[in-house]
Parts: sequence; C-alpha cells; structure tokens
Amino acid sequence: MLSGRSSKQLWNLYHNIRSARHRIFALPTSRGRQFASVASGLRPFDVVVVGGGHAGTEACAAAARAGAKTALVTPKIDNLGTCSCNPSFGGIGKGVIIRELDALDGLAGRVIDKAGIHFQTLNRRKGPAVWGPRAQIDRDLYKKHMREELEGHPNLSIIVGSVSDVVLCSQEDPTTGAHSRITGVKLDSGEILPTTQVIITTGTFLSAMVHHLLGINNGRVDLNDVPDIRPELKEIVLSQDQDPFFKKNMYMNFGDLGGNIKDYVGQYQSKTQNNANIESISDMKRFIEEYPEFRKLSGNVSKHVTLVSELSRRVGAENLLEVSELEQSLACSDNHATDLKV
Repeated sequence: MLSGRSSKQLWNLYHNIRSARHRIFALPTSRGRQFASVASGLRPFDVVVVGGGHAGTEACAAAARAGAKTALVTPKIDNLGTCSCNPSFGGIGKGVIIRELDALDGLAGRVIDKAGIHFQTLNRRKGPAVWGPRAQIDRDLYKKHMREELEGHPNLSIIVGSVSDVVLCSQEDPTTGAHSRITGVKLDSGEILPTTQVIITTGTFLSAMVHHLLGINNGRVDLNDVPDIRPELKEIVLSQDQDPFFKKNMYMNFGDLGGNIKDYVGQYQSKTQNNANIESISDMKRFIEEYPEFRKLSGNVSKHVTLVSELSRRVGAENLLEVSELEQSLACSDNHATDLKV
C-alpha cells in the first residue's frame, strides 16, 4: 500500500488528474451539436465518472485520492462493482493488474480479500514467471464491500442516475486551442453536473460498434460498388501466406500505409524505366493503367493500389480527415493520431 505517501507525491497525482484537460484537443462543432450552459451557482466537479463497474469504481477512487472533487454517476447504487461475467479475479495476466492496482492504493485488492471464497495460484507446476494468483469471490459480498469503500471515500459523491449527454461550450479554450470544451454532463432527469473532465466507463452496455470502411470477409474484399473498376479487381483476395505486403501492413495506420504503397509501386517503376513523378494515389493508378504488362509483372501491387485508392476515396467521402483530434486519439495510439490530422 502507498498510504504513507508524501505531500509531493499527492500533489503530483492531483496535478496529473487536473492536467488531463491538456489531452483534450478539439471537439467537433460541425455535427449539429447543441451547446448548453451550466448554472454558474453550482460548484463544479473536478472529475465526473460515468459508470460504476470495475473501471469506474477504480477511476473515481483514484481521482478522489488525488484530491479532485469527484462524482460517480451510476444507475443503480446496489450494483457498484458488479461482476457481470465470471466472478473471479486474477490469473496470469489479470493477477498482475490486480497487484498493480493494490500497490497504487486501488480498491479491488482490498475488496477481493473481504469477498473472496476461494484463493489459489495457477500454474504451480511451472516456473514462478507464469504463476497466476486467482480468487473466486461472492458477487453479493463484493458489491456490498465495494459500496462501503466508496460511500466513505473523501472527495467522492455517488449520484444515482444516467448520463444522457456531454455538455459542451462553444467558447474556445485558450490553453489547448480547442474550438469547444466540456462544461458538464446532462442526466436523464435534466440536471446538469458541471465539470471539465469526464471519464466514461460504461463497458459494453452502450452497444458500441466499430465501423469499417472496407470489410474483409473470409479473406476477401468486395469492390463491386466501386465505379470504373476492372473486372478482375471487383473481388480482391487477401492472404498473409501468399501476400507479404498484406502481412506486413495489415495493421498499419492510414498515414503509414500510403507511404508504404508508394515505396511498393516505386520498386516496380524502376523495372519499367519510367521516370514519371508518382506522388499520389491517383498517380499510382494512372501508372498501372498506362502499362498493361505491369499488371502481370506487379503481382499484388495492382490490387493494393486499388484498395488504398478506394480507402482514400471513402475517407474523403466520409470527411474522416475532419475528425477532431480528441476522436483521433481515442481511435489511434498516440504515435498514430498525427497521421490523420489536417
């Protein structure tokens, strides 16, 4: 436990919570978003956490421990920390996470000790590197003790309700340059909780979906709806075993993929002794069309130029390059987010 932390350590934790606003860059203002105002008489929360599951309980407790005035919004106070799936904690991977939470003065470790009904260490026949502490817990006891931990926590308020919207202000943030900023969250009751920091930990209960631009089904991409496409490219087969370029770039972000396909085409351009300047996807398509014999020579290059060309067209059609930096950061890791910026 780290209950004996110095005032400097507490200040650093508090500063990390408060400085989270610097990671919120630009929220979209062109999506018909309705801006609302927050009553000035209400004292704002430093942090509002939406959802009281495993992530939400730890998030609100961590913020409150750091000195931030925190609110946890949950629809049912009796379900704080509920185990929706298998009521067990630990294992080779999660066992490490639970111990890390415990070292950082988190709640899960203490509550597991109170609600546990069976404790064991997995993989004892193997070396210590793969041992995994694991605990089965009583669901009802876990919720009971988690509620007790949170209800008595300093700087933390538990609000029973559901968040229906995030409230934005159209005023530009002089610190970050954002066109709008968060000023609160709106509950189903119509009440607005003022805050500048919102942590959403609703898990899978909002029926979140990942939408793709080009779906790969059974290793095939259907391009029949692409205008003016050659018959042999209406259905493209992608195989890691037979296509080294696909294997290398299948998880690449859009920015790096464009550079890699340019280098890929450049390798075959040298074989044709053509000195044409190839800088864009359109240049690549034109180069391939001008050399019919290139289709046989290039093998997989033609289909990848076609795929990247169609991907680029759909990115433009969906205005994805206008996605805010906040949304980009949520969708990409830090080193990928810059690839989509305009």
